Amino acid sequence: MGFWSSVTSFVESAKRIVKRVVTKVYEVVLGEKVTERYDRLGDIIENVLPLINSQNKGKAPDFYTEFNSTEIEKKISEQNQKLMAQSYELRESRRMIALQVDLARLRSSAELIDRSMENIKIHASSLSVHYQNMRNINGLMIK
Repeated sequence: MGFWSSVTSFVESAKRIVKRVVTKVYEVVLGEKVTERYDRLGDIIENVLPLINSQNKGKAPDFYTEFNSTEIEKKISEQNQKLMAQSYELRESRRMIALQVDLARLRSSAELIDRSMENIKIHASSLSVHYQNMRNINGLMIK
């Protein structure tokens, strides 16, 4: 029985929520503002459709007389030239960036080698002192 009681309580709680949603949708759809807007839109469509139909009465649009084809071709060629110039600039900037990256890698490698050489010099001087100490100890033991 516990299952059926939980189902009925869920249905009762959902019934209240569904009732609120349905009433709100009803108010929005049938509200005065919506109907006024719909009426205005209908009036606009009725006023504009006769104008559109009277202008085009079965004629296909004439694109050749509206635009001069040489002007369009000129604009297209100008845009193509601009695109080519931009692609050249883009290629050159990519080459410059690649060169900068290679130079940065080379510089970091040189700095790494320089630090390694400094470390080797420090170790060499430390080993030199150690070697001199070993010779001194060896000289004392022989005498």
